[in-house]
Amino acid sequence: MKSLAVDDTGDLVIKNGNITMVDEDEELIQSLRLLLQTNVDEWFLDPSIGLDHAEFRGKRADEEDMTVALEEAIEQEPRIDRIKSISYEYDRPRRKVSVFFIAIKTDGEPLEVSEVMEQ
Repeated sequence: MKSLAVDDTGDLVIKNGNITMVDEDEELIQSLRLLLQTNVDEWFLDPSIGLDHAEFRGKRADEEDMTVALEEAIEQEPRIDRIKSISYEYDRPRRKVSVFFIAIKTDGEPLEVSEVMEQ
């Protein structure tokens, strides 16, 4: 599948006056990142899509609750069969948590993804 490429701010990527496209694993990673950046109840066309960002906010954010929320969000992507591993790296002064996970695609191949979440 091919999609329009978007940058970290959600803007279209344009190079040499042409809109850039992404496909294969790069498109799937982009799709997962957009899914994780969307808060549940945020998209009016389907409020069930996205990640429950409330689990990542506050000083007492719990890794177990964050993992459950991540798994529920990632399972919304039909090209992902299961999640192999999830790990976290905290940047407390900047109130950010980096999420690293390995998902197993429906074709059995692994896919490594990293995403930075606000706390």
